[in-house]
Amino acid sequence: MFIGFDLDGTLLDSRPRHIEVLRHVWPQVDQVLSDQWVHRFWECKLNTGSTKAFLKMEGVTDASRIAADWVRHIEDLDMLELDTLYPFAVEILTDLSPLNELYLVTARGNPGAVKALVERWGLMEFFHGLHVVAPGAGAGKRKAKALPTVKLDVVVGDTESDAEWAANCGARYIPVSWGFRSEKYWSQSNYRFVRDPSKLVSAIENK
Repeated sequence: MFIGFDLDGTLLDSRPRHIEVLRHVWPQVDQVLSDQWVHRFWECKLNTGSTKAFLKMEGVTDASRIAADWVRHIEDLDMLELDTLYPFAVEILTDLSPLNELYLVTARGNPGAVKALVERWGLMEFFHGLHVVAPGAGAGKRKAKALPTVKLDVVVGDTESDAEWAANCGARYIPVSWGFRSEKYWSQSNYRFVRDPSKLVSAIENK
């Protein structure tokens, strides 16, 4: 099979980066918002909310400026160092790569940085290619266009953008619930999702 993998939230845990970037651009966040702001921040993110939406929901008057600063700094090199592979990522790729062709496609604004990190983590031994597209609206369509000569059978991702990617290339979509969308979100969207990483390989192989 030809399998496309998303990176952030699917193979990579970038949650600490999202939190620390907000602290970086708005140092007063821990004082201004209550102790549970990180939990509320993730509740917002898991249900399609943006950093700007979260700040507005919290009543932050300077939400637009802070959110714009957050976007500008989310791919700073020192912040990218906070990202870590999920502990199960290499095992999944090791199981799949011998009998399948795997492709890594991610939406990032700093292609050089993500390529360097992917190589440092040793992921390229599993993939036939790494493709980086511009983030933001329409990223799913751009992901589909990134592999014009490859007919993907399966796309594995963690957001509706990856669902758009799968739909645009005629692939079966397998969402995972450990990334940037909650189990509740996937259930309400009528998707069959994978909540247990140990079940992902069998979900891919069982058509």
